[in-house]
Amino acid sequence: MQAPAQPPADLLPVQRQATLAYRALRLWAVPLLYSMFDIRVEGRERIPTDRNYVLIANHLNWLDSFAILATFPTEPRVHFLGDTTILVTRKVQWAMVKSVGGFIPVNRQARPDTVLFHHANQCLQRGGVIAMYPEGNYGLKEGELLPFKKGFA
Repeated sequence: MQAPAQPPADLLPVQRQATLAYRALRLWAVPLLYSMFDIRVEGRERIPTDRNYVLIANHLNWLDSFAILATFPTEPRVHFLGDTTILVTRKVQWAMVKSVGGFIPVNRQARPDTVLFHHANQCLQRGGVIAMYPEGNYGLKEGELLPFKKGFA
């Protein structure tokens, strides 16, 4: 059986501005996240809002991306590099990612992944922020830091 085709990356919005769906989602998701977890941020005033940048973060658990999205400014919009398999295997996630944005697909089998570089370049040119986890995934144990992968640089 052949694997389902990956949806085209060009259907995913990459830009400086947050989509209306993302803004609406933040209205209820951020207070919910802060009520459920003890999230503390130091140095929030140093997060640039007037330019784009590349954000490198440790990936310690499933909550990392949500915590970053909740604590970083709405704009410039943060776009995470992520494995393409979720776009193929989980239709609900594909629909949400397409409307909310903030996702740049990484095809781990493609060498070089020209779509990734095109999409990342487009994101930065439009004033967006790229976020990546150099480990590529989080460990089996909570808080376990995996070895960094070769790749984007």
